[in-house]
Amino acid sequence: HAALRAHSHMDAGAPATAKDELAQKEKKPGRVKSFLIKHGIELLDIPKAILALKGVGYISFLGTLAVCYRFQPLQTLSKRPGPRKLMMSLEKRYPAQYAKTRTWVLEKSEKLANWKYFRPIPEKLGLQPKRFSLAIAENLLFYKVATPILLPLQFWFVIQMFRKNPSQTPTLEEFMEGVDVISNHWPQQNNS
Repeated sequence: HAALRAHSHMDAGAPATAKDELAQKEKKPGRVKSFLIKHGIELLDIPKAILALKGVGYISFLGTLAVCYRFQPLQTLSKRPGPRKLMMSLEKRYPAQYAKTRTWVLEKSEKLANWKYFRPIPEKLGLQPKRFSLAIAENLLFYKVATPILLPLQFWFVIQMFRKNPSQTPTLEEFMEGVDVISNHWPQQNNS
């Protein structure tokens, strides 16, 4: 009887054991899943939609890589007066870190360009290995900066692909909600 009384005083919604807590978590949909369901994706299409979202993300990354290889946007931008002034102030304020980071990026891109397993990739594509490896380094930063624009567009595209009721077009605010969903779902990405 004492166990029944103790149990009756417990919060009815709280799990009694770790096993119950795990079962409760499994019933609760994740943030990405909830977001997709909210925007008209059926439960059976969720795994395909998440895979499509990852695929669209990789395609976006390759697209921005092509932009970085062809146009070198960050290098071009750094030659403009405003960004150049910012870079010079960073170099002046943190000379050791700036030099160390610059040297590290250049050395790693040179090493990557000459690596026997990497070198054939740009060569097969008809690209210069050194420029391609610098484009990868530039793209890592460029893609991070462009994520607030790209991620909502990726969500919008996937929602359009899998939505059963196409008359419900999400608003811009709903697209931006996708950024919050991902950044809260994978917080380790925000730390880099």
